[in-house]
Amino acid sequence: MPVPVVSPRFAASFFKVWFKACALVFVSCLLSVPALAGSTVKILFSPKPIQGAHLWANLVFDSAGNLYGTAQEGGGQCAAFYKGCGTVFKLTPKPDGTWTPTILHHFGPDGFLIYAGLVVDAAGNLYGTAAAGGPNNYGVAYELSPGANGWTETLLHSFASGTGDGEDPSPLVFDQSGNLFGTSYQGVNPCGEGTVFELSPNGEGGWTENQLGCFPGTDGGPSYLSAPVTFDPSGNIYTTSYLGGPNGSGTVLEFSPSGGSWTETILYEFGSDQQVYPWSPLVRDQQGKLYGLIYGGIFELTPSGGGWSYSTIYRSSGGPHAILPNSLIIDAAGDLYGTAQGGASSNCYRGGGCGAIFKLTQGKKGWQLTDLYDFPGGAGGADPYAGLVMDKAGNLYGATYDGGRKGCGHGCGVVFEITP
Repeated sequence: MPVPVVSPRFAASFFKVWFKACALVFVSCLLSVPALAGSTVKILFSPKPIQGAHLWANLVFDSAGNLYGTAQEGGGQCAAFYKGCGTVFKLTPKPDGTWTPTILHHFGPDGFLIYAGLVVDAAGNLYGTAAAGGPNNYGVAYELSPGANGWTETLLHSFASGTGDGEDPSPLVFDQSGNLFGTSYQGVNPCGEGTVFELSPNGEGGWTENQLGCFPGTDGGPSYLSAPVTFDPSGNIYTTSYLGGPNGSGTVLEFSPSGGSWTETILYEFGSDQQVYPWSPLVRDQQGKLYGLIYGGIFELTPSGGGWSYSTIYRSSGGPHAILPNSLIIDAAGDLYGTAQGGASSNCYRGGGCGAIFKLTQGKKGWQLTDLYDFPGGAGGADPYAGLVMDKAGNLYGATYDGGRKGCGHGCGVVFEITP
């Protein structure tokens, strides 16, 4: 099946169509799928359109246990998109187990297409990106800082601001020194098919951008980087390109710091027969193995003899209720958790499942997938495109794109807690 080259501006509708197609295409099954494990779910926040609509991005905890997230649309502050250009929200836990929502920021001309979640620093400042809008209309990196009179937004960088700059930025990731790193899906020539970038405080109250990687798309190299970066303990960076490489099916990349510059290495080039197009963030276990998503499956890269060994550890069984992974996280034991399309519910508008939460565990007979929870649609949420975050007790938190309150098409989305 051919895959169109799309920017994050069109990602929401593209992924919906593709996930449904994948459910019909992938028919091999590498793993058995046990019955539903009986996890419990609690809806923490079901926003009204004025509070935010269509929750696409991962949530993040601060040191006090508050949750922060973004809404792709809603908020009522601009007419460019349905019900507004998006919001940033905070959820504060209460002793009775409920959570109090606060809307911290309404987006407008400062940015829209809020696909990215947030990162938080030790002082409680929030950092994120918008895929479009801002002075150049190709996305921004921003900071939100708490104060006595509310939250103040500061523009850190406006993308497409010069030759070789990126466009459509990914979510940001901190390194140990407080610098921010990310990727861009496209860019300004000569980096027309993406960049890897660093934003560093310049000591004068601003931030300076440094390009680690520039991808022209004319040399058979990686192209279209949609995933954020992942660090290892030595400060090396890993990410994926959605397309490119000799076979055009995407790559896995490493950037290593060396003498003030960065060295790019392609760890793996997907084959033309694989048709996988990796797009999600990689996760790393304590042994240095990398895990990521292909359409309808999950792969593992293992350091081996100075190179890397590839294997597919999960492939969807196919059908409208198959588990089609959207995201991955890893716990201290090396178990993988994620959100997925599909699942057992039949209540959603497209005739397939409304989405699921899964766990992937390695045993003596290989990896086994457990369906932890199936979203019911409606008020219970549907389409969990966002990834998960885990608290110290092992509870999982995430958000859905659809479901929840009416008034936003198929629902404004919900924030949920899962107790496995």
